[in-house]
Formats: sequence, C-alpha cells, structure tokens
Amino acid sequence: MSNDPINVNRFQNKVRALFGMRGGNPVPTLKDILPTVVLEDDRPEAAFGGGEMLLCGFAVNLAVVAEQSAVLLRNPPGSGVIDVVSYVVNTASGTDISVWFGNNDPDIIAPPWSSVQGAPRDSRFLGGVTGLAFSAALIQRAGTLTAAEVTTLTAGAVQIDRIGQSSASLIPRRNYVIRPGYYLLLLGVLANFEVRNQWQGYERPQERGLPS
Repeated sequence: MSNDPINVNRFQNKVRALFGMRGGNPVPTLKDILPTVVLEDDRPEAAFGGGEMLLCGFAVNLAVVAEQSAVLLRNPPGSGVIDVVSYVVNTASGTDISVWFGNNDPDIIAPPWSSVQGAPRDSRFLGGVTGLAFSAALIQRAGTLTAAEVTTLTAGAVQIDRIGQSSASLIPRRNYVIRPGYYLLLLGVLANFEVRNQWQGYERPQERGLPS
C-alpha cells in the first residue's frame, strides 16, 4: 500500500464524505484507511462528495424530408470540466444513429437548434438545504440537418460508433468522454426519420493527479 497521500481533489473529497472526516486535504495515506472503497464505481450518491454532477437528457426530432436528426452534446472550450456520457438509448423507428467526436463550433451552421443544459440526476444540485446552484457546462443541442450542414459540421470529426435501435431492458454501457471544446454528435443515419435519443452520464472537474 502506498505511503503517498491521495493527490486528486475529487477523490480526497469523496473519501472525506464517505468517512465523515474533518480537516484539510490531502487526506491520510491509503494505508491508514482500512475499509476498501471503490471511488469511481461506488454508489451513485457518493458522486456528490467529489463534486461530480450526474446528468441526463432527452431529445425528440420529428421527421423532416431530406434532413437527418441530430443531437449534439458539447463541452464548451475552457469549461474546466470533463463530461462522460455513460449510456445512449436510440428509440428511433427505422434508422440507426452514428456517433461522432468533433471540435467544430456548432454555430458554423444555422439549423433551428434547441439548446438546453444537461439536466441533473441528483436533486442536491438544485439548491435547497445544500445551497448549491446547479450549473452544468454540458449543452445539449437538437435539430435536423441538411446533407450540406452534416458535411460542414462533421468536417474533421471522427465517427467512433454506430448504435441500432435500443431496448429499454438492454442498454450497453458506452462511456464517451468529452473534453473541453469537443462535442459528441448523435446523428440519424437516414434522412426523414423521427429520432428519439436519451442519454445519461456525469460531469466532473478536469484535473489530474500530481506527480509524486
């Protein structure tokens, strides 16, 4: 067991929250903590202690002739956070969705985007007793794109996945990681199809452990 202190703030905060420890960081060395704790895959409510916001979203794009459905999840440049999309559900009727990473500004095209923040899955980020105001960096945009708009938006982007129609009882874990300045694009493969996308994930501070 290492004698070095935990040097990632969100892990330190999780340990303090789980054990009710007082004092400043860094927390005691790992050898001083006898119980075994899994910091990343622990109970969902433990995310709060590390300042991680559990997020979700839902978008419906109606069928438009000669246009493809698009849902774009963007982590703005300079946000200081990392967004992880853990699950994507595609309940479209008749078309798969392709999944892309890109860093173009979505404003280079001008479809009728709807634009909302990722919604919290933890009510403690809604204020109230904790006094915290929810403010996710992640922005969800949804709309339909012409073939020319798809070409412009995906210039330099990389297709990383393709998702068929999903069953609510069988949702494979994905874990797409969106760094600041990048987007995750969920694009209907075929035009003129209504597409319904649901997703969930989390947002955490962008930080790395310091060298020992």
